[in-house]
Amino acid sequence: MTKQPKTIQEMMTLLVEERGLDITGFSDFSTVLLDCNYYRLSGYFQAFQIDPSHGNNRFRNGTHIKDFMIPYLMDEQLRLLILRGTSSLEQTLRAHFAYYLAQNEGAYSYTDLSSYKTIKYPDGTEAREVLIENIHKWLERSSEVCIRHYRNNNEPIPIWAAVEAMPFDTLSKMISLHTNTTAVDELNQSLSLGKNRQRAAQIIHSMVYLRNICSHHCRL
Repeated sequence: MTKQPKTIQEMMTLLVEERGLDITGFSDFSTVLLDCNYYRLSGYFQAFQIDPSHGNNRFRNGTHIKDFMIPYLMDEQLRLLILRGTSSLEQTLRAHFAYYLAQNEGAYSYTDLSSYKTIKYPDGTEAREVLIENIHKWLERSSEVCIRHYRNNNEPIPIWAAVEAMPFDTLSKMISLHTNTTAVDELNQSLSLGKNRQRAAQIIHSMVYLRNICSHHCRL
């Protein structure tokens, strides 16, 4: 069944008159619905509705708009804090990984298939093959001045420049799949991630996942 779009006034009527939301003393509800998107806000409604999982979307008696707007705004602030922190971590990871890999294996081995572990995804494709494809894809797409310089001069791109073109998830996979354990161990030690390589890789992967949630403004 297709749904028809509602006007802001129709949304307000649905929430206030049909579902019993109290907006007393809140004069900007129409602006909130327009600016925040009803669909996004609806994820915060559910904790205050009678039985949304079974279709009863009426609000529990006494539910006021501030009851879900406070956690909505706190969630927004939390996302900003996490984005600031993960952004700092991402830049540090780039720099440390490039440095320790270059010191232990040179500047150009990061594009070699043999530099990464042989692990297959459930569909049978090799993780390292997909990774190498993604590395080349991001290097070809990059508009970074330093990357363009190497491309225009047909010169190989060293790891310290290449990492600047990689998104966080690709960088994470480069680290978790890399076979140079010395470089990876030195990276983990420099960031106090511990000696367990698998656990360190999981921590980095979790940071990527959390950053992506925040980047897409999803609920925390």
